[in-house]
Amino acid sequence: MTNVTKVIRPFFEKYVNRSSVESTVLSGALFNVMPRSGLTEQVHNNLSNIPNVTVYKRDEMPERFHYSKPKHRLGEITALPDVEGHIISGATTNAQYDNKGNHGWDNTLPSMQAIFMARGPSFNENVQIDSLNNVDIYHIACHILKLNPNPHATAGSLANLTSLFSLVKNDTTSSTFVSSSSTTQKAFITERFNVHISTSSLVEIVKSTVFNNQLRMVLLV
Repeated sequence: MTNVTKVIRPFFEKYVNRSSVESTVLSGALFNVMPRSGLTEQVHNNLSNIPNVTVYKRDEMPERFHYSKPKHRLGEITALPDVEGHIISGATTNAQYDNKGNHGWDNTLPSMQAIFMARGPSFNENVQIDSLNNVDIYHIACHILKLNPNPHATAGSLANLTSLFSLVKNDTTSSTFVSSSSTTQKAFITERFNVHISTSSLVEIVKSTVFNNQLRMVLLV
């Protein structure tokens, strides 16, 4: 989290004509728009005139940001403030921006990073690593719950995290469930048959299931 120090309003400040944009997908530390047909270059060039802002077309986004390529996920053009604390708003007026802080800037910045702590028989004790990516947490959860990650979940990896895990084989035969909801039952079936599981389903399993205290992870921001 970082204090907001400046609000850039491309539409209000006349860098871009609002009528040339079909929709504003995201705004804030990242500004993403879908230009109207035939106006992509114009909108790109106009946004590029904003001082201290870097503008990318969809296929130019740095790979390390893990942004999806399909058109239904992102607009064609993304503008990123070069200065931490600056945000880009889709407002068409000079209305006051009330949020004092925000997040979503470059994830290499220390202020954008969080603390990850994990405890349980799946993990070694007193291990400290320099860093991990948020997209790695999905693979950590799949590993300790003995689930196959979704084959399309290509972002994230356990390659640099092997020192975290204990070699002790975990026994899940006496798993304790918080409730008898359909989600919990589905979690048990998924664990038993080791099928592929999506990120959203995994979140529900983590919320509703405890496997012998194997899963105790805290993400502090």
